[in-house]
Amino acid sequence: MEKHEYNWTFSSVGGSVRVLIKSGEDIEHLHELDRKMWTVLSCPVQDLEFDAATLKYIDANGDGLIHVDEVIEASKWICSLLKNTDELLAGSSEMPLDSFNTDNPEGRTLQKSAKQILGNLGLKKNAISIEDTAD
Repeated sequence: MEKHEYNWTFSSVGGSVRVLIKSGEDIEHLHELDRKMWTVLSCPVQDLEFDAATLKYIDANGDGLIHVDEVIEASKWICSLLKNTDELLAGSSEMPLDSFNTDNPEGRTLQKSAKQILGNLGLKKNAISIEDTAD
């Protein structure tokens, strides 16, 4: 049987060779990346320039650190919810409602919830932001 490996793009940064994450497809394949290629194996959830609530969700075991396995599980989960995983790198503060993968029951539920939230807020738009979901 022929084995196919994902074609990663590498770059030398500060004397270290690192994987470049340039597409949603790269994120979809994170689980295939050899552990030796990860720049760090864990990092603290505090003092990062990233949404604290999201980091808390990714820290599945609640130890205050985000580990490779938690990043992999989070990437699998989010990729399963989107039609086009390139949306993850779009740099937008909003997620278009039609981006949700409605073939996935959880994606369908999230899209329905997003529409409900926007309706409750009286917003007539086709995308939802983190700010829209804040209490």
